[in-house]
Amino acid sequence: MLLRRWIRKSLSNAPRGERYAYSNPGYTIVQKLVEDASSEPFERFATQSVLEAAGMQQSSFAHPAPEAMRARVATGYTDDLAPYEEKMFPFLAAGGMWSTPSDLARFAAALMDDYNGKGRIVSKSVADQVFARSSASENALATMVHCCSTTGAATPDRPATSLATSPKNRPWLS
Repeated sequence: MLLRRWIRKSLSNAPRGERYAYSNPGYTIVQKLVEDASSEPFERFATQSVLEAAGMQQSSFAHPAPEAMRARVATGYTDDLAPYEEKMFPFLAAGGMWSTPSDLARFAAALMDDYNGKGRIVSKSVADQVFARSSASENALATMVHCCSTTGAATPDRPATSLATSPKNRPWLS
């Protein structure tokens, strides 16, 4: 019953591309589609096609976090100020990326380069869709990076877990 109400509310009769809704299960499906289409594990494909292409040297989809990052990982805290335990996160496309604010800025810069035709991580036509104005993308740049609320504060040198997404439910890997 609750799921039905959520689906009805989330997927109202709005025309395609007119409404944006983030979905962890949706990005898990995208992860599987990427693996099937590329015949590679998602982590390898995303690392080569996105992280390396954008110059994001302080980012990783590895779980647990790579040893070189572990000392710098931000700690999230519960309402009782107890630190969250680090947990394995199998759904990499749905928030499983370790990154730094500096690397997220590199990602945004790469998208802007692609919008100007450089083709570092996506085609010009995909970049045009990312930056297109529509009722679904009013907050496109604000929703481009979804940070998990359990990771605590990040600084330029302390990674937090994040996932880059684009408006109109179009994944940044498309």
